[in-house]
Amino acid sequence: METNIRVTRRELIETKRKIKTAGRGLQLLKMKRSSLILEFFELAKQVEGMKTNLPQIYG
Repeated sequence: METNIRVTRRELIETKRKIKTAGRGLQLLKMKRSSLILEFFELAKQVEGMKTNLPQIYG
């Protein structure tokens, strides 16, 4: 992180752009996390279904 920030209009514009880009990246990561959580629970449901079928198949 830069400690000496130039006080110019150009630096302000550049800093705002970086903040906006970081915000978009954060939103993408949140969306990805949500979809991975949903996928995990779907797989967990499938595994539970397989566990309940095992005694019928091998019993």
